[in-house]
Amino acid sequence: MLKKNKILIICILFLLDVSKSQSEQYNNVKEEDIEYSAVDSIIYDIKNQKVLLYNNAKVKSKNTELKAGFISIDFVNKIIFAKGIYNPLDIYGQIPILKENGKTYEADTITYNYKSKKAKIHHILTEENGGYLHGKIIKKQNDETYFLKYGKYTTCNLDEPHFYINANKLKLITNEKIITGPANLILSDLPTPLFIPFGIFPISTKRASGIILPSYGESVSLGFNLQGLGYHFSISDHVNITLNSDLYTKGSWRVGLLTNYAKRYKYKGDININIAKTKIGEIGRSDYSLSSDFKISWQHKQDPKAHPNQQISALVNIATS
Repeated sequence: MLKKNKILIICILFLLDVSKSQSEQYNNVKEEDIEYSAVDSIIYDIKNQKVLLYNNAKVKSKNTELKAGFISIDFVNKIIFAKGIYNPLDIYGQIPILKENGKTYEADTITYNYKSKKAKIHHILTEENGGYLHGKIIKKQNDETYFLKYGKYTTCNLDEPHFYINANKLKLITNEKIITGPANLILSDLPTPLFIPFGIFPISTKRASGIILPSYGESVSLGFNLQGLGYHFSISDHVNITLNSDLYTKGSWRVGLLTNYAKRYKYKGDININIAKTKIGEIGRSDYSLSSDFKISWQHKQDPKAHPNQQISALVNIATS
């Protein structure tokens, strides 16, 4: 009888110890302010202080939300690891999606330190003010700064973009700019002669200078094209200059310069200069044509608050054909 009582006491002590460990674990979760859930199962590794979440897993912490097929939380090292899972058709799905401070990042795997806010991400895709950023290996330094290796920057919204700026190293400063080292413009996976030693791409609504990415298109008569490729110079609060161009695979091109100027309560206007060469058809064919065009347009308008009783405005257009 005494032996049975000893066994019973040992079992009770063991259950109390497990309950205490679970309680401490839950207190740690509450202390770190982390909420988590999963559809299939939640496994508690009490010994290693880990939680394993399977199928449609979700973790929320302050301004951060992470969703994935599988997520593990390491409360000792403050590490969250997320990856997708394979469905019965062997398709990799439920890829990790990280939302932080209003930004969304999609990746194959994410390792995130929820205390230091640093992360290591493999195969990322994120949108930055109309542009899309791809990268194979990404290190998150803080809430604003990311370093990408083997990166692509494009305005094409496809998973495999038709065109992009390709660079071995990129730096993303959220809501401000993207900085690249030596970079090359790629069209349909084919490198082009357009090469830059470095690039600065503004992604902020604030005044900034930087490269303007083009839009990609196709014309029956002119061929494949890049429209709007250029560089923006933000000289001051009163003057901005933009160099832009259109390039066509069948030989046509356009180069333009746009200057905007304004003085508050005084006047505003713009000067637009364009030089173009348009080639249609092939030499020797009846539909062949080649034209060179030049155009200057100037628009100036006085602010009504400058002189209430009089107003001066001008519109000038000078063109060849």
